Amino acid sequence: MKTAIFGGTFDPVHEGHINLARQAAECLSLDQVIFVPNYISPFKRDTKVTPGEMRCEMIRLILGRHRSFRLSDYEIRMDRPCYTWDTLNHFAGICGKDICFILGLDSLMTLDTWYHGTDIIRNYRMITGDRPGTSMEKAREKASEYHAKYGGQVDFVPLDPVDVSSHEIRREISAGMNEDLIPPEVKEYIEENGLYKD
Repeated sequence: MKTAIFGGTFDPVHEGHINLARQAAECLSLDQVIFVPNYISPFKRDTKVTPGEMRCEMIRLILGRHRSFRLSDYEIRMDRPCYTWDTLNHFAGICGKDICFILGLDSLMTLDTWYHGTDIIRNYRMITGDRPGTSMEKAREKASEYHAKYGGQVDFVPLDPVDVSSHEIRREISAGMNEDLIPPEVKEYIEENGLYKD
């Protein structure tokens, strides 16, 4: 099976995430796109954290959006911060070494500075798409650099750029604004559980 791992905080999952995952699945004929929400320490300073199980539940609500969508609570269950390199290796052991790694365009630009970032580039095919605020020309230059230095492969999938971030969504919900870039089922869950009100 062709599998891609899509890690992130997903606090909350929003249309930008769904759009990228769906396009990756369609354009690259993926059998599985596995959403892997990060563990976030509840003791991390200056960070208001939505519990991992609640972030997982919001993802469960959108799994029906595409036949390929799956959820893994692997990092949540680890109960500690996990490095992407270790997570990808974990899933490669389960799904096969040819898994892909979905990441945002902004993350692509700094991937070589991550923990074992150059190993990620060497060993895992990467998938990304357009994002407002990041130049596609510079991103393609970075992808060419990764290929020349490390043999890295980057697939760019076409996206209608969505100028949205989880941080902005949380801010707008806290301010009582109507947030249209959250799926209705996720929005309902947020309202029922009183999330992001503070």
